[in-house]
Amino acid sequence: MKRNLIILLVLFSQLTAATVPPETLARLKKLYPHQSENFLQQRIQSAKNPFDLWRAFPPYFYNLVNRMEFLPMRVRNGLCAGDPHLENFGFIYDGRANFTLNDLDDAGPCSLNADAMRLFLGLRLVSPITAEDFLAEYKSGLEGHVSVRLPAYVERLRVESVSKKDQLGKKYKKALETKTCSGDFSPLGPEDERLLKDFVSSEGKRFELICARWKTSGGSAGSKRYVFFHIENSVPRVFELKQLMRPAPLFDAPINVEERAEIFLEGVRTFLGAGAQSEYRPVLVEGILFQRRPVYGGNVGLELPDMSPQDLSEASLFEARVLGSFHSRTSRERFTVSSRDWEVVASTILEAWKIDFGIK
Repeated sequence: MKRNLIILLVLFSQLTAATVPPETLARLKKLYPHQSENFLQQRIQSAKNPFDLWRAFPPYFYNLVNRMEFLPMRVRNGLCAGDPHLENFGFIYDGRANFTLNDLDDAGPCSLNADAMRLFLGLRLVSPITAEDFLAEYKSGLEGHVSVRLPAYVERLRVESVSKKDQLGKKYKKALETKTCSGDFSPLGPEDERLLKDFVSSEGKRFELICARWKTSGGSAGSKRYVFFHIENSVPRVFELKQLMRPAPLFDAPINVEERAEIFLEGVRTFLGAGAQSEYRPVLVEGILFQRRPVYGGNVGLELPDMSPQDLSEASLFEARVLGSFHSRTSRERFTVSSRDWEVVASTILEAWKIDFGIK
């Protein structure tokens, strides 16, 4: 654990001492046309370490891959997770603790090789994982070999998911008890109330509280989201509307809201299972597409600060295998990249990304 923290602190000092080149900021402005330059700078500066920065801008990875024109990153197309990284995996409790990708904002059709590379490079930033080990696990997943025995850290998360399945997290519980939007939550403004008026009416529920939430970090920073608190059969329930952004792999392609909604539903069916569609579904509100998703205590994810070096190593390889099993559902094309070629491409992409963000 201490070794991981030392590595991250060293990389963080390199990150904060560097200046992001103007051409990188120009690309980000093109990828996020509705976000100001000041807000993009704030997002960059809020990253605590290079892994946080890697999480922050999923489309930039695909932009970089497209610019570098590596053939292995342009083949074997299927439905991608879009932003698979260490902390985007976890348990979603839907009658059982289901280990899966827990954030599908960026799911969409693209090169599965590029999708796997995004996971690998994010892991490489925090763990000395090798291309050979990663690809061995990933290909096992492609062949349908997902181990029943979970790594120790993942098993602890499974137990936590089961034990907390009907609970609310502390901040949600406090908000509901006090009926106050504070801390991570903000009261609705007049524009928010106008935007949500028809949706609230169509839901047919008595909401105890509705709050806005605004994030300046992570891949969904700057997107609208709203949190709804209600009581169902005497049990407190929470769900959120989270704005669905354009899928990262498709950032250069025109896409309408109907196509985006169907892409999201296909992602739910692939990564969460068809039974999850009743709770994870797209909602169009005043021309803005959101995903409606439940907030359960049983929805728990991997968190880097909690992990020992052994936990990190075991969980990383397990995620590679799980991603391979998901990819096998969306494409039958064979994976043909050697571990040597994978390492060369990975090192080249990561070095280019560090240059683009001023990391020495």
